Amino acid sequence: MNNKDHKDMTGYILAGGKSKRMGIDKRWIKIGQYSLIERTYHLLTNTLSHPPIIVCNDTETVFPSTWEVIHDKVLGKGPLGGLVALLEHCRSDWALVLPVDLPHLTSEVINLLLASPRNGYEVITLSESGDPEPMIALYSKSTLNFWTQRLNDGNLSLYKGIRKLKWKPVLIPIGSQALTNLNTPKDLTKLI
Repeated sequence: MNNKDHKDMTGYILAGGKSKRMGIDKRWIKIGQYSLIERTYHLLTNTLSHPPIIVCNDTETVFPSTWEVIHDKVLGKGPLGGLVALLEHCRSDWALVLPVDLPHLTSEVINLLLASPRNGYEVITLSESGDPEPMIALYSKSTLNFWTQRLNDGNLSLYKGIRKLKWKPVLIPIGSQALTNLNTPKDLTKLI
């Protein structure tokens, strides 16, 4: 599959976590030449051939002026507030959603997700075990009302919500660390 086949989707980076366990804003932790958020931004730009949109829950953070930034629909509601905001913003049939804290994620693994047939599904996630990985997924624009209702009702779990929709997992290769995220300083020391 080449980049021109991805015109029916928009890339989004969920970048609103508070990084409480890390103790510092992990979006800006440098791994090599780039911070985690810059790395994810470049990865999505190269994979989709157009820049992604940043979704965050704060208004103080200064992002590069060329980056498009939107804010969570409702602050303090975790990833669901970001998901509803990005689905409202999305003008394509599908939204490709990634977090900022996956230093081992590659375009090859993202392309496994993008190459998966989407007909008949509402959510398609990457997975190590067959369980949904809500933060690395394709969400159909058609699910906006479902997620908005869950947000309004206070049902904030993306994992439980996905299980109520037509979804499928796309398994990553055995031994891949693509879904290993950074949450604590100990995770960071293992990487460096």
